[in-house]
Formats: sequence, structure tokens, C-alpha cells
Amino acid sequence: MNFELLRIVAMLLIITSHCIIHTKIPETIEKFTTNWYILEFIRIPTRFSVNIFIMITGYYMVKSKFKTNKLISLWGLTFFYSFFVLLGLQLINGKIILKYFWNNIFVFSSGKIWFFTIYIGLYVLSPFINKVINSINKKQYKILLLFMLYLLVIHKMIYPEAVSFESNNGYNITWFIFLYILGGYIRLHYDKKINKNIYLLLSVIITIIVWIIRILYQKQYGKECDFIFNFNNILILLLSATVFLYFKELKINNKLLSKIISKIAPLMFAIYLIHDNGNTMGYWIRFVMRDYSFVNTKIFIPRLFGTVLLVFVTCSIIEAIRRILFTLVRSTKIYKKIKQAKVFVKIEGLTKKLDEILGK
Repeated sequence: MNFELLRIVAMLLIITSHCIIHTKIPETIEKFTTNWYILEFIRIPTRFSVNIFIMITGYYMVKSKFKTNKLISLWGLTFFYSFFVLLGLQLINGKIILKYFWNNIFVFSSGKIWFFTIYIGLYVLSPFINKVINSINKKQYKILLLFMLYLLVIHKMIYPEAVSFESNNGYNITWFIFLYILGGYIRLHYDKKINKNIYLLLSVIITIIVWIIRILYQKQYGKECDFIFNFNNILILLLSATVFLYFKELKINNKLLSKIISKIAPLMFAIYLIHDNGNTMGYWIRFVMRDYSFVNTKIFIPRLFGTVLLVFVTCSIIEAIRRILFTLVRSTKIYKKIKQAKVFVKIEGLTKKLDEILGK
């Protein structure tokens, strides 16, 4: 349940990031004011969210078997929201352009939703990755992580312009594989008993260090220190790891809270798809914010967080309704007859065979 809570926190931080980067807030806010300093601090934890999601995937999937139906389900959900969000936007604009729907059918190959595209690639590779990391001992696992750490993080720090090993600042499958393997290591081999508050303290210290670097860089060079916000920056990686380990040790004993978390956590991927798929790219956020005159006033932070919560709750309700409707559809006779059609029976047979092959 602790990692389910972490999923929710990570998604709230992703929405916060999108409320900033998909709007005119960075250009509108006055530099070196109280609001600017607060905004710079808030932006730092938003950078570990993607890393966290992949580490959670590795943590759980290192001991799980590949399931083709999950792959199909992920694609189906992505297609559903990509298609209908695009349709809704075109109806609002009063113009239907059919060619734009093509990319929504082939959403994986089109790359319209970068996270989904890389995640699907990672999921397909996961049984082969698991074969490797489950067959090596703890020392070999450490060496593997250290080699990958050097190639994807340290080498980039020494040679920032080099693209031999890492060319997109963590927006690629190579970095996702590293995070997956790191999450797997924590599940299989990390057994140090450290008070969770130590991890929390380290997270705060790293955040403050990044904050100070960002401020000093801006004052010295008159521009943002973008490289420190890369997913594969060493400080962001350390922040991701300490937050992950804090939540790993966190115990949630409140039954009501656990029940609420268990209901909300499964909605996270859909929330991402609704509010920031390749068709919207912050459309809903910009619609809510509209006028940016509030950015340099006292209501900036409350309004920013209010927008985050509004987007989160609205998308949660949409996905909850979709799930109810789909459950009703699955109980109908028409759906059951369609499922019994030869083509679907053959597809089901093929998925079972593929699961058997990859699950060995």
C-alpha cells in the first residue's frame, strides 16, 4: 500500500510539473521574488516522478510474469483516451480532421505519448531483463548497476555533449531499463535496515542542494540550469532513490486511508492519459488557468495547487465512470457473444501461448 500511495504522490507531482511547463508561468513570473523562489523549490520534486514510476515497475515485475493481456489493456486504454479526447477537441473546434485519428490507432509507433511508447518497449523487454537479473548474484548485480550508472549518468556528467550512451537526458528506453533494474535490485538484494526518516532527511537535503544550484546558476548566467533537471542527473537519481526507499519503509496502518489509496491508485495511468496525452498537451490546464496575472500575487501558490487538485479529481472521476461503464458493457450478452467469436478465441489462444513461452 505504501507504493500505491507513492504512485498517487508521483502523479500529483507530474500534474504540478505540467501545470508549470505547459503554461506561461515560467515566462510570466518575476525572477528572484518570493513566488519565484517557492516555484523553483516546488519544481524539484516533480523531476523524480517518472523515475519513481519505473522503479516501482521494476520492484514489482522482477518477480512477476509477462502477461500479454496487460500489454493489450495498456494499448486499449491509451487508444481509448487518445481517440475520444481528440474527437472531443475537434467537436469543440467544430472541425473533424480524419488524418489525425491515424496516429491514435498506432499510438505506440507514432510516439505521440512518449512515456507510453517507452514503457511499452520496457514491458516487452521485461521478461528478458528478468531472466538476466534473476540469474546473477548480488555482487554481479551491483557491478551491472555500477557499469550502467557510469555509462548513463557519470559519463554524461564528464562529457555533457557526448551521445554515445545517453542522448536524450533520460527520455529513452535505456534509462528506463536502468531504473527497472535498480527497482529490481531493491526488491531482491537491498536489505539495509535504516530508519525511514533518514531517507526523508536525505531527500530534503538533496532538494535544497538542487534548489541552491538552480538559484546560483540563474543569478550567475541569467538562464535556467536545465541540465540539473534531467531524469538521469545524479542528484535527481539520488532524490528518486531516497524517496523510493522512504516509502518502502513507510507503514500505513489506517484502514480507511488504505482503502482510499487502493481505490485511487489504479487510476493513475488514466489520469496521465486524460490530462496530458499527445492531443491535449496541457490544453485543460491552460483552460483552467487562462489569465496569468495571478502569478506574481499572493494567490499564486494556492491557485497552482488548486489547479493540480482540480485536474487530478476531474480525471479520476472520468476514469471511474469509464470503468463502471466498461463493467456494465462486459456483463451484456452482446459482449459475451463477441468474446466467443472465432477471431477473439484465436487471439486469446495466442496470448496464452506467448505468456507460456515468455514465462518459462
